[in-house]
Amino acid sequence: AYSKQMLEYNPLMNVIAKPMVQLTLNLLGRSLDPIKLIGEEMNEGVMLTNAEERGNTAVTSTVYCFRMWLEYLFGEYELAAETAEKNRNILEVKMVRGPKVCLHVFYSGLAALALARREGRQKWDDKIAKAMSQMKVWASFSSWNFQHKLELMKAEYAYLDGDIERAAELYDVAVTLASKHRFVHEEALALERAGIFYSETGAALTS
Repeated sequence: AYSKQMLEYNPLMNVIAKPMVQLTLNLLGRSLDPIKLIGEEMNEGVMLTNAEERGNTAVTSTVYCFRMWLEYLFGEYELAAETAEKNRNILEVKMVRGPKVCLHVFYSGLAALALARREGRQKWDDKIAKAMSQMKVWASFSSWNFQHKLELMKAEYAYLDGDIERAAELYDVAVTLASKHRFVHEEALALERAGIFYSETGAALTS
């Protein structure tokens, strides 16, 4: 009923909401390819083609934003970085609100951090610095919404730097803050990244 009301009231907003719904379905296992926004709610290829033909940058940017999120979550860091690059002008796109911009900065930064560990940091240092600097600014205005994100990025950066003890501490902080601030999905993400860290380094648990 709500989706029908949205369609009647604002068809564009209904279209923009579809990538989020399809992302949720993907995470529930209801898509043949978990990193593609293709399934019950939408087909990303069709939506992107239609948006590009109409010059609808808000829809294009939204699709890229949620696809990048999936690519990162499923460990496809190169693809996430490529999609983030396609969406690099997200700040200039009308009708793309703060949460999507935050999502872009957060996950593009995390993808760059993961790739820097894998490939070396020269190519990624600038992207990492910009993402962390922006998150720090946001955290200074709203620690409730952004501090746990910043702490996770700092943990990943400490891991990149080889500061194992500091990284372990920061993963704990990220998990605790995400839980305290009720960002359940990002608490899960911080726990997963901490698990990868401990698995790869063989470090002992701090608590």
